[in-house]
Amino acid sequence: MTFKQLRIFSAAARFGNITRASQELHVSQPAVSKQLKLLEEEYQTRLFLRVGRGVELTDAGRAFLRNANALLAPLEDLKQNLSEPRPGTKANYLAIGGSHGSSALFLPKLLFAFRKTHPHVAVTLRTNQTRVLEQLILSSQLELAVVSRRPRSPNIAAEPCREEKFVAFCRPNHPLGKKRLVALPEVLQSPLVIRGGGKRNRGTTETLLNELDPAIRPNIVMRAESPVALKSIVQNGMGVGVMLEDLVYADIRDGKFKALRLSPPIKLVARSFLIYRSERQLSANAQDFLALLRRSRGLDVQRVSKWQIANLSLGGKMAGFSFLPDLNFILQTFLESFGPAA
Repeated sequence: MTFKQLRIFSAAARFGNITRASQELHVSQPAVSKQLKLLEEEYQTRLFLRVGRGVELTDAGRAFLRNANALLAPLEDLKQNLSEPRPGTKANYLAIGGSHGSSALFLPKLLFAFRKTHPHVAVTLRTNQTRVLEQLILSSQLELAVVSRRPRSPNIAAEPCREEKFVAFCRPNHPLGKKRLVALPEVLQSPLVIRGGGKRNRGTTETLLNELDPAIRPNIVMRAESPVALKSIVQNGMGVGVMLEDLVYADIRDGKFKALRLSPPIKLVARSFLIYRSERQLSANAQDFLALLRRSRGLDVQRVSKWQIANLSLGGKMAGFSFLPDLNFILQTFLESFGPAA
């Protein structure tokens, strides 16, 4: 076993895909597959299962991943320590992450506030599912993240961040959309479209719906991993959508969708969490952003002015910021929250 094999294994587990792991590590796909096979042969156990076009960890693989990350963490710390600036100075970068909901409005708003006091810091914001963000934290690719559930790793510290509100919505001409008030059973028995990857991995939305009325099983007919795909499905009249209000706020305001008002009123919220490595010190920039996050807890998302995003490009670039390609929908949601340009 080599550290190279451990890095390959960790990347394959993080992405759940051999191709994406090879792209991340800048090695060929056959080389990644070969190293994973050598690991399985050395330990005489299956670490991965093929699932569609991706891979999924076995129970043995999950146990192996915990130990692999524990071995890789000191190496990542050493790499970062050697590249950090002299004592008393600050690095000119900050890498953070967020779930789709927190990355839509909450984190961008805080990043603009952060940039006012740290104008020379280049910020990278990555968005993904909680399990992926955890792995990025453990591998020191991110310092902080705001996620939708508590982390599973004992090496990650977690703090309650804020309550995130969910909303049920539909097309304006949907039968429920024509009603001023809608009873909860009407919503739960309607065809529902939610975010999530499948029945084996129940997400926050499905958990909340199941807890609303024990006597009624939610009629979930479709799941979509992408918020954009979910809204497109609802727009095409295939059901009632349920997801974080931040992700659909602009569409509801512009009349594309109608938010359903439940009678009696029901508070549909979930708690998000701020996570970071528990056994290592954060950089000075990360400590400053952590303090900003802590001050923001409990506050509603406030809009920033239009001029602050005038030079924001949907191609993913802004002075001092970098966004991954899969964040285009987040930037679109963020821009739409301001309405049509005056």
